[in-house]
Order: sequence, then C-alpha cells, then structure tokens
Amino acid sequence: MTWIRSHLALVVSSIAVAVAVCAIAVLYATAPARRNAAAQPSPVPTIDLSAPAPDYELTPALDASNPLEDTDAVRTIRETYSASAWANLTNNNNFAQYRIYVAHWNSPAAGNGAPGQRIKSDLVPIGQVPFTPVSVTENTDGSATVSVCMKGDTQSFKPSTGESGSQGLGALVQETYAVSPLTESERTELAAFNPPADFLRMRDTDDTAPPVDCSRVPVVTQTFANWKTLYVD
Repeated sequence: MTWIRSHLALVVSSIAVAVAVCAIAVLYATAPARRNAAAQPSPVPTIDLSAPAPDYELTPALDASNPLEDTDAVRTIRETYSASAWANLTNNNNFAQYRIYVAHWNSPAAGNGAPGQRIKSDLVPIGQVPFTPVSVTENTDGSATVSVCMKGDTQSFKPSTGESGSQGLGALVQETYAVSPLTESERTELAAFNPPADFLRMRDTDDTAPPVDCSRVPVVTQTFANWKTLYVD
C-alpha cells in the first residue's frame, strides 16, 4: 500500500496510456467500415405525385374533342390552376401539387393569398380558372407558349354570406402563358418529389400569340365535386 501511495501518479499515468492505446486500436479497426459508410450516398426521400385528396375531381367534363387538352403544356396549366384553387378551398398548401406547380417566384397562380391567413370576407375559389386552349407553340428547348381564351367567371364561395356562384362578369379575354422545364436549382429544390426529366412549370411571360376572337370560343366553367364538404374555414 505504501508503494502504491508513493507511485500513484505513475500508476494513473500508465492506466491513461493503456486506455488511449485501446481507443486508437478500436478506431483503427473500425476505420474501413466508417469510410465505407461515409462513401454511401444518403437516400433521397421521394414523395409520390398523387392527387391532393381523393375528391380531386372537377365537373363538368372538358371538351374532349380539343386536341390541345392532351398536350403536356396545357395539362401543366390546368394542374397549376387546380392546385392553387384546391389550396384555397381546403385552406392548406401542404401537398405535392402545390409545391411543385405553384410555389415558385414567377408562377401566375401564386397570388391568391396564403392559405391559413384567410378572412371571412375573402372569396374562396371552388374550381380552377376557366379557360380553353387555342394554340400551343412548342420550342426546341422543351418550353412552349400557350394561348388561351379565359373566362372571368371563376366559381367562388363567400364564407361571410354562404353564397356561391359566379363572381366575375363572364368576359372572355385572350391570355398567353409560358411553360418550361425545371431549372437546375428548381430540380435540386424539388429533389424529394422526384419530378420526371420532362416536368414543366407554368410561368409568366411577355410572349404574344396571334390574336383570337374569344367570343367565338366556348369555355367550360368547372368546380370541384363535393366542394362544400371540402371547404375548410
């Protein structure tokens, strides 16, 4: 015991050295496994581009005889306006379609107010903006210019009175939009949604299209089926 007391510092130092040697040995032995783990890319979570809700249905049906309705450019515009209207109707923008179609800086459909901040006097759209495509001009870079006849007759609901119906004058005007592929920064931002390579976004544009007499173009005004059960205050 006397020897231990007189050599306590030496004993403690020896123990510390032994612990350090063991730690170094463990690190050396596990180094390959740690290097392999670090080399593995982190998996990117994917979110299916499913419908925002089971009742994501618009009525009445569109004119199936218009071939432009089958183009990716027009489908992109319809998806954009539908997602924007759905976000307002359900008071929620936390779904895939809103994030990928509407939530970007130059989206023509992003100016309808932030869901969750609605006031009772607001008009709540119960369907997408009514329009009929009249021309689609596709470009070699994957973008397209779309001309539509748009009707100022969006169906809306006014919570303060409980009234619903047309809130516009029904005037028909010609509008032009651009759709184009995602930029590299947008693709990075939306990586979790795993958008396809040919995914398009609707954008504001100064492009013009040949004038069309929209007074001769029929436009279908659609509403969400069962919208009354979908409305969220």
